[in-house]
Amino acid sequence: MIFSYRIGDRWALNNIGVPVQGGRLTLLTGVENKLFGLLGGILAGLFPIEEQEPFPQIEDLIQDFTGSLKVTEGKLPETAIYLGPDPEKHLLFSRVDEEIFAQTGRKKELEQVLEAFCLQEMLLRRKISTLSGGEKMKLALSIAFSKSVDCLVLHGVLPWLDREGKLRLIAKLRGKLVEGRSVIVLEQEIDELKRIAHRTLYFNGSQIVRFDDRLHERSQVEMKEVSERIHTELGGMGESDEILRFKGVGFSYENRGTGDFALNAVSFTLHGSKVYGMVGDNGTGKSTIAKLILRVLKPQEGNIYFLGRALPLFKRGEIVKSVCYVGQFPEQHITLSTVEQYRTRARKMGNTLSEQMLGRLFPGEKSYPVSQLTPLQMKLVLLLSSIHADTRLVILDEPTWGVDRRGEIELLEVFFHILRKVKSLSLLIISHDIGYIERLNAEVLLVEHGSVSWFPRTDSYTDSSCGVST
Repeated sequence: MIFSYRIGDRWALNNIGVPVQGGRLTLLTGVENKLFGLLGGILAGLFPIEEQEPFPQIEDLIQDFTGSLKVTEGKLPETAIYLGPDPEKHLLFSRVDEEIFAQTGRKKELEQVLEAFCLQEMLLRRKISTLSGGEKMKLALSIAFSKSVDCLVLHGVLPWLDREGKLRLIAKLRGKLVEGRSVIVLEQEIDELKRIAHRTLYFNGSQIVRFDDRLHERSQVEMKEVSERIHTELGGMGESDEILRFKGVGFSYENRGTGDFALNAVSFTLHGSKVYGMVGDNGTGKSTIAKLILRVLKPQEGNIYFLGRALPLFKRGEIVKSVCYVGQFPEQHITLSTVEQYRTRARKMGNTLSEQMLGRLFPGEKSYPVSQLTPLQMKLVLLLSSIHADTRLVILDEPTWGVDRRGEIELLEVFFHILRKVKSLSLLIISHDIGYIERLNAEVLLVEHGSVSWFPRTDSYTDSSCGVST
């Protein structure tokens, strides 16, 4: 299929060729900009949408999706499903059983839908708001794979999945290919997908070209280089005092009903001037630990100490200055409309570090509307607007979500520049991308079965395969 897509008076995508063929999987990787996201929606028949009436207030927000499409060769699939990188945008109801029934029309055997990605039957009675990000993505995938369509388009789903989920996804994709369906996957984590892809293509920001393994290899070298610079800078910060300690911490979500999640007697210690990674299956409590550190949640047993003091003794403002958190869904934490407003706020609060770093990354007189930022840029805005000279711990929760290889390196480059302006700082990365954590040479914490333990090697981390073989 060859197509062009016009936005306003310009061709945003011109003569784009993507194989759309039954029983074939096309893998697209490359620059993760707005056009990359548009590609998936166009191929699934979502865009362009028809503009019913002009609304000047939202014209800038919808102009990318109300363009004009010109197909010069081939045709769009008759029926298609698109699943994007934010699972919450695909889940509209309160409870899991309501969501499955609404999207599939099944009144019975709802548990069979969940089985597609090894989700337990007890989840049917759970509120979707209580699911982890990974569980939400598995639910969205389970629903998508339960439908019979000509073409399946997936964009950015892998960062949400643990090892079990990734193995299951590969198996389900193979099943769709055997059925003769067309599959298009837009991803940055491509190593496993390349094994089953019939074509792997690269999007350079405006055009699709042949994929070159050397680009992938070069990014890995650059990642290693920036990682080494970070560790060198950390090594020059002197003694690594204790900054965070969990001692016998227990926590459970009482409103989850049957199968409540729990952290049981969790104990671990983080020191200053270190890089840490936290891994584990979906729903085991990685993000819950972050919320406990931020005092969004309170432990029901045990104690948490920060900088040698019991965490409850800290005022909210002290926590905000000492711990910088960038979450899974950056847009949920954005409270201002433009980057310029964040710079102004930093200046008024006397946060010189934040003001300087925002000015360095977003230079000039432009206001930079948040609505026009990429996921990477939103993560950087959150990081730089939250950083202080007194910050001692930065937590990046699923930092590879919505970010290409170049973006991963840029994020670490920004962290490196922050390191050069503070006295002592540690980094905690919560991620399912084991390779990313390994390339950072991080000390690894494994969360499983309600406990946390130090993990000697990231490359030996595996989870149960749910009966899936590779």
